[in-house]
Amino acid sequence: MLTVITSDLAMGFVRGRRKSKCSSFEILTGRLAAKGQSPRVAFVRSELADAAQRLARFVQSVTGCAQPRLSVITDGANGLQKIYSQFPFPSESVLDLFHISMRVRYLEQIARGMHATSETEDMAKHVLTSIIDKLRWCFWHANIQKAESRLRQILLICRIVVPEAPKFSVSLSQLDFRTRELFAYVEANGGSTIS
Repeated sequence: MLTVITSDLAMGFVRGRRKSKCSSFEILTGRLAAKGQSPRVAFVRSELADAAQRLARFVQSVTGCAQPRLSVITDGANGLQKIYSQFPFPSESVLDLFHISMRVRYLEQIARGMHATSETEDMAKHVLTSIIDKLRWCFWHANIQKAESRLRQILLICRIVVPEAPKFSVSLSQLDFRTRELFAYVEANGGSTIS
């Protein structure tokens, strides 16, 4: 019998104020959502070489099943992907829309903050803002192909517009960089379901 459970995993750094070698460390936290229970796990990742094995045993002990079906909700971080890909049972990656939405919000802020000084710059700002507004819808409806198409449109506009004002040029460069960063993030998490 397969037990279907969901887990959310997150990693973060705890930084100390001292400059000693052990003042900062990485922690991994998670919670399982199994029927009638909600056990949690947390540990210092750098102190544990077998994080995947330890988490797998935790999931198996909570579910009472050697081969549970696990959905892992994550932010898409490489370290987390490596951990759940090593589980001895199937796991489905579910990318949390919140983390994508934060990145889209940053693109929106850059585009809306552009100071256009010419008609060309004003039109570019209007088109970029419109495309970025539609980008969140693409992710919300898990239409990755359309999202990638919109990201390509943003990159194309950033490269073909000839800015007249230095500030507009800086904004275009920032938007280009952050869009490429989002594109890489989406591609790196291409096998994930977006929820």
